[in-house]
Amino acid sequence: LCVLDLTARRPLQLILPASLQHLNTLRTLLLRRWKLCGDISIIGRLSNLEIQSLFGCAMAELPMALVKLSELRFLELSGCKGLSKSYTEVLARLMTLELKEIHGPHAQMKALEGDEEYYD
Repeated sequence: LCVLDLTARRPLQLILPASLQHLNTLRTLLLRRWKLCGDISIIGRLSNLEIQSLFGCAMAELPMALVKLSELRFLELSGCKGLSKSYTEVLARLMTLELKEIHGPHAQMKALEGDEEYYD
């Protein structure tokens, strides 16, 4: 399995199953429009993940475990709700990202380096 698209048509609660960590070949994970409940740091165990979309998700924080994803190239946080400002610390440590797509109230925060574009 290379791509897992779990896009919700309307916001529903989602608890990521522990079995997700066994998807060793997963390269793209699309978790769009979910109310992410519980511990989502399990995403950090998907060692081959290159593309992660959390578009429109509601979550308390971006897990620090994402920094373990050495293959991650694209991270989308557009439309995320409830994220604390500490998510910028996680983003700053994601050195392999080629593109960070962030829209919303925190998009213009001066916490990241590089040529990324941010939209408000």
